Amino acid sequence: MKEMKLSVLMSVYNGMPYLPDAVQSILAQSYKDFDFVIIDDGSSDGSFDYLKSLDDERIRLFHQENQGLGAALNFGLEKIDTEFVARMDADDIAVETRLEKQINRMTTDSDLVMLGTGIAFTLDGNKTAFPPPMPTEHKDISAVLNTGGHAISHPTIMCKTNIMKKIGSYRISGVGQDWDLFLRMTEAGKVANLSEVLLHYRLHESSNAWSSSKKVNIGKKYALAAAKARRLNEEEPGKDEFINNYGLKNRFSAFTNSIMSFSDNAYRVAILNSLKSNKVKMIVAILLSSVSNPKKVYLYLKRKINNI
Repeated sequence: MKEMKLSVLMSVYNGMPYLPDAVQSILAQSYKDFDFVIIDDGSSDGSFDYLKSLDDERIRLFHQENQGLGAALNFGLEKIDTEFVARMDADDIAVETRLEKQINRMTTDSDLVMLGTGIAFTLDGNKTAFPPPMPTEHKDISAVLNTGGHAISHPTIMCKTNIMKKIGSYRISGVGQDWDLFLRMTEAGKVANLSEVLLHYRLHESSNAWSSSKKVNIGKKYALAAAKARRLNEEEPGKDEFINNYGLKNRFSAFTNSIMSFSDNAYRVAILNSLKSNKVKMIVAILLSSVSNPKKVYLYLKRKINNI
């Protein structure tokens, strides 16, 4: 019997009504030989009942009290001993060939320890827009990550399981946990992105983008500070202390974080209006975003023009 190479790892916390789309997009993959480890992280909206109703021998379902994404993923990783592990979020949609194309690349390029893919944004799971430009080669991904840029998308990654565990998996809880993981994986070996869009990343129109963006940017700053300390062979800062003191010691950093959060929010509004075919509001939002973060808008427009 052929040894299974791949596990897909998903954490779910109140994933309805989008959870079925996400789960079925994995079960319908062209690459079939995997197990699907799903951690229900204390859902109260019927997610666990839906997951229990699924009849597919590839699914391994676990339930725990709510502990947050990083802790749930670490719990799931303890259950996995396959050569590769792929992440999936509970509200996104994987393109049918995603796992096949990733495992083919991971298998043929033995130096790779982490591989992401292109994404496009979606509201309804069908229409997509604004595929963000992301680098594909290790040196470019590492460089962009270390300057705080978006270089790899968390729900698209496929990793060597032993390397992910060796570096400590998700060391911190809350915002910044993915950035911290990415930076340590780039230090552990070669990483890359497939340029093809293989995941539709769902946006939630009612989410509080402004406050979440500010938190994400601070978490990202912590991950970058920890990476810098490792390069200098210094002790890494404590996360809670870093976040609590952020902006108190450096008012300029707090101000620039607010500007970047405004830009992120405007960019998100532009995506939402593009998906709703509201071109006037999309253009206004793009202009607002470009005032505070022209590089992001320039990179998007450059990719859009090149794909015409």
